[in-house]
Amino acid sequence: MPSERPCGTGGPTFSASSRAQTSFEGRGQGFQHAFIVSFASQGDRNYYVGEPWITDPAFYDPMHHAFKSFVTALLSDQEGSVVVFDFSLKQTSDPHTAATGSKIPDDEYLPGRS
Repeated sequence: MPSERPCGTGGPTFSASSRAQTSFEGRGQGFQHAFIVSFASQGDRNYYVGEPWITDPAFYDPMHHAFKSFVTALLSDQEGSVVVFDFSLKQTSDPHTAATGSKIPDDEYLPGRS
């Protein structure tokens, strides 16, 4: 059952893909796979990511939260087990847009942010 936003609009709109590491450069630092998740909006990203950014459980995806807890337990003993970073595919000279990848205001979907 997909998680739903409290406002009833359904879960976040996103696409995801993954691939195995194929570089011969020897700079992969032991990482084997990459996952790219793209969101329709900054609000969808915030809802999906949840903690530590969104602190009120009513405003983040409970299924992704449970998944993070499950994966953390499996990977916690492995050095360098997960790297997470956000980036934008848009090129811009606007500092806000460059930093967030979106012209959506920071508070577009941040009701659970403390």
